[in-house]
Amino acid sequence: MRIAAATLALAALLAACDDGPASTAAGPAEAPSVIVINAQRQSVTEFTEFVGRVQAIDRVELRARVEGFIKERLYEEGQRVEPGQVLFRIEPDTFEAEVKLTEANVAAAKARKIESDKTLERGKALLTRGNISQQRVDEF
Repeated sequence: MRIAAATLALAALLAACDDGPASTAAGPAEAPSVIVINAQRQSVTEFTEFVGRVQAIDRVELRARVEGFIKERLYEEGQRVEPGQVLFRIEPDTFEAEVKLTEANVAAAKARKIESDKTLERGKALLTRGNISQQRVDEF
């Protein structure tokens, strides 16, 4: 019984063994082709490559002091600029509208002052005749 079990185990091991590509049905494998080149002397230029990042020494940040749409840029990229030089022109529509609004507010304030001055004059006249109290005049 032991001999039969050992024989079966040996048969299973032999069946699991593979002889490799040489024992295929097509026959033995062919040798790979090799290209041969004769060695020659030649000069070689040595070089080294580096990965890096370039950054300018001097840097200027442009910050807008007003908001608006740029109408025109008055300098070339990389060009030298002088202090005080105009760099951009901004569309004037928004600023002209603000000026007109402010002028209208000033005119309205002047009109209110004229009206208040006249009301105060009338109040003082009524006060001298005793038709109005001092407290009411102070409110004007």
